[in-house]
Amino acid sequence: MRLLVETLGNVFEGPSLRLTRADSVGVVCPHCKLVGNYSLFENSPDYNPLDGSDLLPIAGHTVALQWLRCEKEDCKALLPVFAIWSAATTEAEQKADMRTWRWDSLHCPRGHKIEAPRV
Repeated sequence: MRLLVETLGNVFEGPSLRLTRADSVGVVCPHCKLVGNYSLFENSPDYNPLDGSDLLPIAGHTVALQWLRCEKEDCKALLPVFAIWSAATTEAEQKADMRTWRWDSLHCPRGHKIEAPRV
């Protein structure tokens, strides 16, 4: 999935340039509705360089939704989640769309499952 890097809030910049710390991000595919983890760091289990042959065209704006917290007692890692919607998408439409998302594989950077937020 292609995202404009400037919409991610510098989460993948070098340590001295980063505004926030995130080894991976959660992103929902607007086509299949799966919320998955993605990383640009080669040492991350969420790093998966694509050759581009299976990418679907993405139209819309990348929107930072929220930071989800891992609920495992000894972890509490944060994961930023992003979605892609058109600029004309209303808040009610966004919430309705979020109710269709599949959160099964979302996890924190340490691999613990992250539950879907309440919409």
